[in-house]
Amino acid sequence: MLVRSTMSTSEGRLVVVRFTRWARGVIAAVAVVVAAASCSTSSVLRQGSQERTSRIEDVSSVAPSRESLRSTHIPQPLRQLERVDSVGNCAPVYKRGGAGMCIDNLPCRGFGVKDENGKVFCTCYGEVGGCIAGQRCDDQRLACVSEDLPRFERGLQP
Repeated sequence: MLVRSTMSTSEGRLVVVRFTRWARGVIAAVAVVVAAASCSTSSVLRQGSQERTSRIEDVSSVAPSRESLRSTHIPQPLRQLERVDSVGNCAPVYKRGGAGMCIDNLPCRGFGVKDENGKVFCTCYGEVGGCIAGQRCDDQRLACVSEDLPRFERGLQP
């Protein structure tokens, strides 16, 4: 140990001083070995990185063409379905407040939309049929979340 003893006898003090010198010697030897190993490793790494960088061009010698920059993928616009109001009193009530909707006389854990054919169905941001029991449709996350999660994450402990 490196702790010095407060013993007043010369024999106890001598043992502590020898042990402290021995610990310093061990620490110095370990430091020398680590330094030597890191120097040899860093020179090997530097040589490898110099070889790699010598083969890579910073700027291409060939200019990009307009065709290579043009995207072939044409994104399709998302369908925006018309929302419908809740009708009836079958809407599920959530644990922490709020409620779902009553769509086509069925409880809906989400909201109702009307498709191109005029058919009304329940959904939660792409989850057809709405959320499962124990979940609610969250307008902030745009997905089904646990019913136990507070709305707008109010009341959560950090």
